[in-house]
Amino acid sequence: MSQLEKILEHITGEAKTEAKQIQKEALAQAEAVRDSYRQKAAAKEEEILARAKAEAERILERAKSAAALSERQLLLKTRREILQKVSEQALDTIRSLPDAAYFDLLLTLVSAYALPQAGEMRLSKEDHNRLPADFSQRLEKALSGIPGAKLSLSGAAAKTGGGFILVYGNIEENCTFSALFEEKAELLSDTACKVLFADEG
Repeated sequence: MSQLEKILEHITGEAKTEAKQIQKEALAQAEAVRDSYRQKAAAKEEEILARAKAEAERILERAKSAAALSERQLLLKTRREILQKVSEQALDTIRSLPDAAYFDLLLTLVSAYALPQAGEMRLSKEDHNRLPADFSQRLEKALSGIPGAKLSLSGAAAKTGGGFILVYGNIEENCTFSALFEEKAELLSDTACKVLFADEG
């Protein structure tokens, strides 16, 4: 082997050794880069999962709140409908009382709402038609405990739907059953709720 061949062989051997070293270092660096990206990917995945979980929990909470609100609104709507129906049935019951009981109720209301002055009492056409013969005398007796109170029955019929209207000059006292129910709506609602929904909550 000539001197040149030996030099070439030596150079080739060193080149191969250096190439293997470079390849080994490159592989190590590549593995390190892969490990780094794996760790970053894992961290990113955890971050994304954590955000997704938090968002899912927020969505679930919003859905629960919306469902609870809808339930409360439906419950309130149902209660209002029930109370409205109860109120209508109560009015119908009062309007359909036997004559004696009905006019006793009117006299009780008169003694509660009459003013201590002269005025007139207006009834509906239907109530005029079934008025007891002694109603004027009974009306006077019902007002006897109110000094100065005096009511005459008006010949003019009023659209009352049950109950009456007291007229004192330009002042009218609406004592129709509908008006009285509306005036006492909150109290009636509370009372009805206690009776109808006593077993709830």
